[in-house]
Amino acid sequence: MKKNIKCTVGDLIKQMKEQYLREGDQAFCDTDWHIYVAGDGDWLLTTACCITEPPDFDEATEEEILPAFAVENQMDGSVLPEIFQDVVSSTLHQKRDASDEEILAALNYYMDMDSFMVF
Repeated sequence: MKKNIKCTVGDLIKQMKEQYLREGDQAFCDTDWHIYVAGDGDWLLTTACCITEPPDFDEATEEEILPAFAVENQMDGSVLPEIFQDVVSSTLHQKRDASDEEILAALNYYMDMDSFMVF
């Protein structure tokens, strides 16, 4: 995944959906990146996000050190790429022709309920 780019949640869903439909379960081997969003409410397809290097952690304070690109873009909501990938693959495994909106609903569901949506 390219790093230090700004995009939308919809852009990321499209990219991951295309990759999963092309490569199947092998699509998501790369986890050396991280997603940041602004705010903490439900996401829209137009919600801005950025892709960065994984965060560093301060061992003394046990706090996450945000990457400079995320800070510069005022994005402090952290999302592990594995969560995004797992939700996309779960959704497409259940419903191969799932729309971007359905994948978004599944992401919001997971973020609220800590479980996968059933289609």
